[in-house]
Amino acid sequence: MLIFIEKLTLKMNRASQYLPAIAFAEILDYPRDIADTPEKVENLFNSAADWMFTVFLIVAVMAIIYTAFMYLTAAGSQTKISKARVSLTVSIVAIVIALLAASVPTLLENLLREGANAPTTSDEADEEVPDPRDPRNFDPNDPNYQGAN
Repeated sequence: MLIFIEKLTLKMNRASQYLPAIAFAEILDYPRDIADTPEKVENLFNSAADWMFTVFLIVAVMAIIYTAFMYLTAAGSQTKISKARVSLTVSIVAIVIALLAASVPTLLENLLREGANAPTTSDEADEEVPDPRDPRNFDPNDPNYQGAN
């Protein structure tokens, strides 16, 4: 226990040498317009989500590669093969969930945009626009009407 305390004290002394540099590492001219409007805040969150999604996919691919290594080194052992199979299943499910989670904002945006453009009542949706070429839909009082040909 005494050796552990001596090593910990030595590491803390080394780390404390950097404290003045960290304390004086203030950024004096920081950008003030990063997130000053709601659109910029939304863009900031979207870019952070994109980065996290990219990192997650890289980790997921590394997990699948590790699973392949587990299969290759199983050497016929049923316990190792079953662990590798479970690991592969978990990796694939995680990738599917990540892909679904990444597509949900786009799906919701499209649904909300279509909902905003949709007719508000069922009468407007059922109303048919008359075809002006149909002879039954003519108006004799229309100045553009030229009569039957």
